Amino acid sequence: MAEEQSQSECSGCRSTSDDVEATLDNSEAISNDIIAMYDSGVPLFSKDILRQVGRQLKEYDEGLLEDHKIHVKNMKGEDVEITLNPDEPTGWVEWRCNHGDRRTKPYIFYRSIQKLIDQEDMSASDPQKACLAIGILFPDPKEHGSAHESTFFVLTLTKLFQATREDWEANNAYAQVKTLLKANQQQLSKVKDIVAFALGRLTNGQEFDYCCTYQHAFVLSIQRILSEMTTSTKPLGLLQTLRKALSKNKVDHPVEVYAQDPAYLGPDREVLGAAGITVLNDPNGFLQVGETSMLVSIAANVPIHQVIADIARPAAIIWDEHEAAINGPDAHFCADPSSPRVEKMLNDEYVRFKLPSVPHLRDLVLYIRRNL
Repeated sequence: MAEEQSQSECSGCRSTSDDVEATLDNSEAISNDIIAMYDSGVPLFSKDILRQVGRQLKEYDEGLLEDHKIHVKNMKGEDVEITLNPDEPTGWVEWRCNHGDRRTKPYIFYRSIQKLIDQEDMSASDPQKACLAIGILFPDPKEHGSAHESTFFVLTLTKLFQATREDWEANNAYAQVKTLLKANQQQLSKVKDIVAFALGRLTNGQEFDYCCTYQHAFVLSIQRILSEMTTSTKPLGLLQTLRKALSKNKVDHPVEVYAQDPAYLGPDREVLGAAGITVLNDPNGFLQVGETSMLVSIAANVPIHQVIADIARPAAIIWDEHEAAINGPDAHFCADPSSPRVEKMLNDEYVRFKLPSVPHLRDLVLYIRRNL
């Protein structure tokens, strides 16, 4: 009897071991397929897919999505069905912070090429969903909790924001940035809008977030500089010249500013809107980026670099300077890693300029597209 039980237990061990080995073999085969498709130029992201997913999420939010199912094409062109049920996993595991829109409704989960290859963000083996760079997730309050609501009055927050803008523009680094931008006026005068990502909330509960506010001030200063450059390159009529002479302190802003960050809450949107920043819901920020855009991204926790490399060629880019190691074995630990495709885009199509290092702005780099 004991021998039969021992044999049964050994059989169970072999079965479990065989299952694990089969799963590993399957994962490796999927990874090899993804690498082959990526190397052949198959995009991870496209504006069409982002637009379709955004539309379906909006329909779900309005109670109009049929059967609560989202359909999206993966890298192989297969139609992948994602059922939106908050009580059931959609296929992926979130490992980032849970804030803003992510607290209350399903949201887009962007996957870098590193994540697609290692598949560590998959909740279960699924060959179709493994080849999908755009997943959908529900917030998990057990894991992350909710964001802290702002306790600041909008008027108070507006004054703090204005003071931060004055701090930044009094910094010597601001003068250096302005000089650099003006030195490239011929190319940058083509910029029609600025699209910013991941600048963060202005507050965190009872605490004013000086760093994130500083980043918004940085973007608004660039808007002012580019707007002045754009205006100065256009011939003025007599009436326009008179108006300009009579309103020395007023600066028109032909360059629009848009910002996307799921972290934004009501007070953030109100203060930013009053300052001239139009807040866009995900994925509309990506859809806004075009050939006459300047993209700004600071310390994002989504793969902005890789999304942009697939969907757009903005006139100019400002984002974090990546260390060479970010493309190595540790790249999957980074939320916004580079990739061979990103590096090729930057090296072949853009001219690089180092921006002055400022603690609240990190180490940023300006890229201007060649042949603008």
